[in-house]
Amino acid sequence: MSSILHNFLTRVESDRDRELFTIINNNSPVSLTHRQLLDGGSRYASILKNRGANPGDVVLISLKLEPDFIFAFLGSLLAGCVPSMMPFPSAKQDPALFWSSHDDLFRHIGGGFFITFDENVEQVQANITPDLLTILTPADAAHASGHAGAYEWTDREICCLQHSSGTTGLKKGVTLTSRAIVDQLDSYAASLGLEDDDTIVSWLPLYHDMGFVATLLMPLVRGNHSVIMSPFEWLMDPVELFRLIERYDGKFVWLPNFAFNHLARSMRGTDNVDLSGVKAFINCSEPCKVETFDTFLATFERFGVRREQLQVSYAMAETVFAVTQTRIGAPVRSVAVSQRALREEQRISLEGTDLIRLLSTGHPIDGMEVRIVGGEVGEIALKGDFVFGGYYKTDSAQAFQDGYYLTGDLGFLVEGELYVLGRTKDMIIVLGKNFFANEIEAILNTVAGIKPGRAVALGIYNPEIGSEDPIIVAELDGSAEVKSIRSEMKRKLESTIGLVPKKIAFVEPGWLVKSTSGKISRSENISKYIREFASE
Repeated sequence: MSSILHNFLTRVESDRDRELFTIINNNSPVSLTHRQLLDGGSRYASILKNRGANPGDVVLISLKLEPDFIFAFLGSLLAGCVPSMMPFPSAKQDPALFWSSHDDLFRHIGGGFFITFDENVEQVQANITPDLLTILTPADAAHASGHAGAYEWTDREICCLQHSSGTTGLKKGVTLTSRAIVDQLDSYAASLGLEDDDTIVSWLPLYHDMGFVATLLMPLVRGNHSVIMSPFEWLMDPVELFRLIERYDGKFVWLPNFAFNHLARSMRGTDNVDLSGVKAFINCSEPCKVETFDTFLATFERFGVRREQLQVSYAMAETVFAVTQTRIGAPVRSVAVSQRALREEQRISLEGTDLIRLLSTGHPIDGMEVRIVGGEVGEIALKGDFVFGGYYKTDSAQAFQDGYYLTGDLGFLVEGELYVLGRTKDMIIVLGKNFFANEIEAILNTVAGIKPGRAVALGIYNPEIGSEDPIIVAELDGSAEVKSIRSEMKRKLESTIGLVPKKIAFVEPGWLVKSTSGKISRSENISKYIREFASE
């Protein structure tokens, strides 16, 4: 059984100067060979050991897209430490609120190391519990001597943590073992038909599970060349991704649903690239929409894009990455089902006047078992070789039932293929970022002027952007000016969790619909909002 480092270290011996990663910042590529990666990683392993790191210690890595981001991750593994890629605060977030929630996380972890860029050190020191973490920077590792030898990871050891994207509640650390990572990537590579010389091209952040696994772990374990551009530069010039695909002969590209739409909207008449050689653009991370693929194909067909290149995967950190994958080289299957039957009767009906066409996410990959709990349409439950064992230092028993992990997602199976409907946990997905509706509502309930418990967060799909619009509906108590209430709602949501509502609607007392149990019914309020406000 190969450990997470075995294949990489073997390639270092046989092919030291082969390029494994190419990092693109400001249109300037930086190549990293196996030798350079081992040298850079060894410096971080050395400084960690010199500062007292022991096997199993957690290393939190919050760096910009630069070679040191990968060196620090690799160095942590070489030292036997447990790395976790972390975001750093954006300009839109209140630093105090950001660090307060992260200090809770760091205290839950119980110590360890924090590797970050120089200009972030002062914020870290000012906002986390003193002496909780040992802070290191790339400058500390720059002149460290090489670390002799590499830690030998056993199958069941936790070697990585992948933290959830929650921000107001405590982030959950998904525990990933060496065996789970290697088994997952071997199985997923087989389902993709991934060949040794296939290049991956991406703009995805490395702290996001899709970017972390597909563009960092896959190359490290499997040896595929990975070309990674800055996500900030991609947002400014999305078509640069296509230019990199052409320049580096990219074969696999993972994208959340909104990114397909963003690329189509960003198309200029002067753009001209050849995308005919791509094996798969894989729609992942958000519910995948038929109209998204239709728009993408219509926009980029002249670039050589074909229907069979557009693929779908259902994935999550709790299974390392992929659960299912559609068949590469064939058009994705779809099915037209009754919306009423799905929502009201939890069953599949192919008849009716309210049919909606849904995309398959494919068959489970080898080593993964999928079942539906609760009937024909119900919660997706998973069992397999690379399902995680629980969240870090957290009692996770309630996340499992009869040995199956309960995903919190709704779906159904047709001829062995999985169709995903959405979250049972009332998650709103905005351009690839997940927001829990109950967390949004908890923030809103701290705003003076809103009736306690009478604000609801809704996610309403917008086909123009290929993602959901975050809508807030609230009842007021008459104690404050409407303009100031709206301003305070926006301020708190943006500074606390980085959410900018598409619309805030104030309604009269009693407008919000409650269920028979006395809880506000999200589905009923979505329907009521669409009837009364959608045309505005």
